[in-house]
Amino acid sequence: MMTGSSGAQRELSPPQVPAPPFITADFAVIVRRRATSSGMSHLIEVNDGNVDETLAATVPVLLDFTATWCPPCRVLAPHVEAVAARYAGRLRVGTCDTDGNPALSVRFGIRSVPTLLLFKGGKVVGQIVGAVARARIEALVDGAL
Repeated sequence: MMTGSSGAQRELSPPQVPAPPFITADFAVIVRRRATSSGMSHLIEVNDGNVDETLAATVPVLLDFTATWCPPCRVLAPHVEAVAARYAGRLRVGTCDTDGNPALSVRFGIRSVPTLLLFKGGKVVGQIVGAVARARIEALVDGAL
């Protein structure tokens, strides 16, 4: 409480700070999508046990290194899912939780999430770090097809 010049007491309220942009509409869409998603996913969960088999595919492989605590990863997730659906049969798309698979993060030199690696013939042919527009991901994939 604070006393004004007239002697009356008034209560101070904390300043109103707007929520960060990633906590607004994008976050709500992602949470809603994950909660209501009942369709078949085109994504593969990649881990230490299946990474070599996944990368041995005859088609290019897009691997999304992500973390559950990472807001930019949550923003990028629907774009990765959409790319997986659009290129189904021509591209294999997987996600890798960096916290659950630290050896894979070390193996591929992942220093920041989200990181997308594009593999062709088992070798990295492209990389994107950070949350980007879907068009940028599609351009990377189109260059490898």
